[in-house]
Amino acid sequence: MKAKIHQEVPDGRKNTHFRKNGKDRTVQYRQLLQEAFQAPPPLGKASFLRSIRPKTRSRVSTGRFVLQQAAYIRKWVWALSAGVFPGALAGGRFLGGEVLWMLSAAMPLLAVSAVMEYMRSEVWGMTELEMAARFCLKSILLARIGALGAVHLVTLMLLSLLCRWEGITLLRIGLCLLGPYLLTDAAALWLIRKIRGREAVYLCLGLAVMVGILPLLAGYGGAGFRIPEDSRGWITVLLLLGAAAAWGWKKNIERTEELTWS
Repeated sequence: MKAKIHQEVPDGRKNTHFRKNGKDRTVQYRQLLQEAFQAPPPLGKASFLRSIRPKTRSRVSTGRFVLQQAAYIRKWVWALSAGVFPGALAGGRFLGGEVLWMLSAAMPLLAVSAVMEYMRSEVWGMTELEMAARFCLKSILLARIGALGAVHLVTLMLLSLLCRWEGITLLRIGLCLLGPYLLTDAAALWLIRKIRGREAVYLCLGLAVMVGILPLLAGYGGAGFRIPEDSRGWITVLLLLGAAAAWGWKKNIERTEELTWS
C-alpha cells in the first residue's frame, strides 16, 4: 500500500492540493464564525471615556501627593515618631537633666524607622508593582521619606527645647541627639546597599540597638563621659555624620533610578 501511494504522488503535488483545500476551508470557517458571533457595536463608548478621563488624567498637587503617600506609612512608624516627645516630657519630670541620655538611646530607633520604611517595598517584593504605578517609585519614596523626615525634624526641635529648658547646653544636646541619629542613619543606609531583603532589616535593627546602648553606658554605666564645652571637634564629627547620611540617601535614590531603567 505504501509503495502504491508513493507511485501515485511521487512529487507530493496531490498532498499540496489537499493542504491548499484545507487552508481554504479554515478561512471559510473563520469567516462563518465571525459572522455568527460578531460583537455588537459599543454603546456609549465616547461618553464613558469622557467620564473617566478627568479622573485618570487630573493633576495632583505636590502637597496632596505627599499627604496621600504619608497615609501609606505604617502606623507603628508614626507612633514611634510622635511618641518620643510625650515620653520625654513625662520622663523629664522624674529624671531632670538625665533624660538626655534616654533620648539619646531612642534616637537610633527613630532613625532606623525611616530606613525601614524606605526599604519596605523591596522587603515585601513590591518594587516592580510600584514601578508600574502611575507615579514613579522615586517620587513615592521621596514623598514618604520627606514626610517622615519633616516629623523627625520637628521632634528633634521639640526635644532640643525640652533639654534646653533643663539647662543643658546646645553642644551637648546636638551631640547626644543628632550624633546617634545620624550615625545610625548613615550606617543603615550603607547596609541596605550591600545587603538586600529581610536580612538587611535584622541587621539595621541590631545596629540601632548597639548604637542605642552606647549612650546608656556613657550616662549610667559609670564611664564618666563628659563633653568638652569648647571643643570644635564634636561639631566636625556632627558635620561629617550629616554628610555621610546625606550621601547615603543620595546613593540609594540613584539605585532606585537604576532599578527603574533595568
